[in-house]
Amino acid sequence: MPAPTNGRAGERVMVPEGPAAAGVDGGATGSRILVLDGRGREMGRTEGPPLALGSMEIAELVRRIEALVREAGGPVRSLVAALAGAGRMEDRRAVEGALRTAPVAGTVRVVSDVEGAHRDAFGTGPGTLLVAGTGSVVLARTEAGGSVQIGGWGPSMGDEGSGLWIALEGLKAAARAHDGRGPETSLLDRLVEVCRVAEPRTLPGWIRGAARHEVAALAPMVLQESEAGDRQAQRIRGEAVWALREHLEVAARIQKEGAGPGVDVPPVALAGGLLRPAGPLREEVARAAGPAAEPLLAREVRGERGAARYALELLSEGGGGS
Repeated sequence: MPAPTNGRAGERVMVPEGPAAAGVDGGATGSRILVLDGRGREMGRTEGPPLALGSMEIAELVRRIEALVREAGGPVRSLVAALAGAGRMEDRRAVEGALRTAPVAGTVRVVSDVEGAHRDAFGTGPGTLLVAGTGSVVLARTEAGGSVQIGGWGPSMGDEGSGLWIALEGLKAAARAHDGRGPETSLLDRLVEVCRVAEPRTLPGWIRGAARHEVAALAPMVLQESEAGDRQAQRIRGEAVWALREHLEVAARIQKEGAGPGVDVPPVALAGGLLRPAGPLREEVARAAGPAAEPLLAREVRGERGAARYALELLSEGGGGS
């Protein structure tokens, strides 16, 4: 039976028991799903394969989402899928239309993965979120209600400081060392070892056959070599920190301009594999950014939690549309 709870102005409203809303955080490396009941209590969660939009056919993307929602306790009445690569409205609409044909949710909304993470960090309020995982991007929402994206241009035009960028810079340093065009580096032997190739000249073939997240997975090794004292790896690490600092400084300037006199600058959150709590670059980036990273949210940002709460909001709005 539905459980009564307090509504607006003391009204009695009925909150349904059982699975009500699901939030999906789908990235290039993997995915996480959270299912909530009508009161916002966790009913189930699971993790799964990559769900980046554009990395597979929409039919396969929907099949994976449907399977994971069911595994986590669905079907549900409302679903928000926060997906990497879901920047274009046309792409979002296409996925929403396909999801409506899958019997997993009545109301469906697709947003970007950074939007889902921003909602977990700040709800619908102002704040600056810097994500550095496979890619890198800032989403800043101002006190005035506006929003701006910084970075997020993809590997061909940007993503500086991201896992993929660090990995590619490591590969370039190894190639220059092999040719004698650059300084010697331990990255050369380590990349041959980690990529399980016969010799350096076969690394380009390995890259062509690897997915983006598989290349980005080389970044921790580059950072480890920097800690072991390799100067080229240290250079790459320093440039990554500087690039991420630059993202935050631009966002801080925008936030100050939008806040106006006498208004506190909105808080900052860091997310993604490189910047989550205990992430390898979190403390360095926060320290390098200084005031631009203050006040800093201490807890971990979870995109699936932000997406699930958004799905509950849509439910309370009477469906929310798409």
